[in-house]
Amino acid sequence: MDSTLPALERLPAELLHQIFSLAILQPVNNRVRSEADISDGRRWPDVFDYEKGPWSISRVCSRWRIVAISSSDLWCHFMLGTVNLGRSGQQTALKTWLDRSGTHTISFLIQTHRICNHNENSLLFRLLMEHSSRWKSIEVINSTYSLWEMLNTAGVGNRLNSLRRVTMLADGEEDSYMDQGSFEMDMPTYDTFHQAPHLSELISRDFITFCDKDGHPKLPCTQLTTYEGSCRVTYDYHFSVIRHSPNLNSLRLELITGIRGYLNNSRFQWQGGEVFSFPKLRTLTIWIAACQSSDILEEEQMFDEFRLFNLPALEGLSITTEQQTMTAPYHSFAAALRSSDCALQKLELSGCPVQPSDIIDLLRAAHAVRHLCLYGFSSLQHFVISHLVLEGKARDEVLLPFLRTIELKYSTTEGFSELEHPTLVRMIRSRCHSPSTRVNEAHFSFGRDDWGKDYRTSLPLHSPSLDSLKDLQKEGFKLIFRQLCEI
Repeated sequence: MDSTLPALERLPAELLHQIFSLAILQPVNNRVRSEADISDGRRWPDVFDYEKGPWSISRVCSRWRIVAISSSDLWCHFMLGTVNLGRSGQQTALKTWLDRSGTHTISFLIQTHRICNHNENSLLFRLLMEHSSRWKSIEVINSTYSLWEMLNTAGVGNRLNSLRRVTMLADGEEDSYMDQGSFEMDMPTYDTFHQAPHLSELISRDFITFCDKDGHPKLPCTQLTTYEGSCRVTYDYHFSVIRHSPNLNSLRLELITGIRGYLNNSRFQWQGGEVFSFPKLRTLTIWIAACQSSDILEEEQMFDEFRLFNLPALEGLSITTEQQTMTAPYHSFAAALRSSDCALQKLELSGCPVQPSDIIDLLRAAHAVRHLCLYGFSSLQHFVISHLVLEGKARDEVLLPFLRTIELKYSTTEGFSELEHPTLVRMIRSRCHSPSTRVNEAHFSFGRDDWGKDYRTSLPLHSPSLDSLKDLQKEGFKLIFRQLCEI
């Protein structure tokens, strides 16, 4: 290439392509707290945002245009319906976008109530359905009756050979976008995906239930390897899916404390003592939301079904609560771990036990844990850390004998000041005498877990209370401080 050209002009097309691939991703707006913000699709360019994404790149110069148009993978992830709806020429723009994606599989996020419920805009979705054989990942925000009707009428279900992932999202209250009374159990909603031969991931954060009137899930459950369910529906519905999903690798459930929902309904009941076996499950995340109803169960009955989980392959378990003072079902998971005989490696906790002995019981059951994470609640952290001290304990009384990393998470740096540093130092020093029990690292992580953010190593805090920890650092102990940052 001519060396007299500017450096930017001399970049190889392959390098330009890599730069463009990174440039088209949008930052997530974390100032807007909505359920939809958890999605991958929030970072993709909108087809009708002509000032961003591959549209804008292709207008910079003729060389960039050639590279952008010839790079079909730049056009295979997109949003539809989030901006600029109603302008002229949109069918042409969408057709051009789809043509430029070539034969690649496509992944998209769609605001269905702005498209499928509108006569003219619905033509856009009809055009998109013509490419349903290429759908790899679809993310639906605020699904409506019109969406499901269009999918079923077009017979999309038998063309989803490429579909791997379905994400159902909601960013408002139920009556803000759903046709009142239109969503019944017999309505053909998730039936559309029942024939997708490779569907393996389902993220359900919508209000729509996915069971028929007899309580049977309308999904290819045996194919699922990943399932996420939110508290927008009662956890009975989630159990109806996971009890038929033996091949799960990853499971995340959002539950409401104490609410049994429809478990007393015969459609969802299982036989007493029935075991839920998940031979391939490696990560299990339970997030418990606050209950706004007075119709709650006794604390001892909370999520008692988890006792029946058999988790022989489990490596990571997270049990966290919306409010740090809420009760968490440690007793149920202790029973599950004891009966599973798994080599759990990472354990994350927040909230309070029903009884203080429950958390000790859980730690005993999680014998092989190497990474322990405690969310910012000073009494929980102090209670656990003080019981990890080895001084004066017989070998069979030692909790988490293989612990190597302890992580303490706080929503703000102010929470760090409540940590009882002498207790932490005492625990670490008590384990230094034997390589088999030695704790090697302490992580201090600040910021609430948010979609679109990840932890990055940050500078240590300046606090006199850190002096005792810094002494450990001089002896080879690792102190790592992390802050949430934009991805």
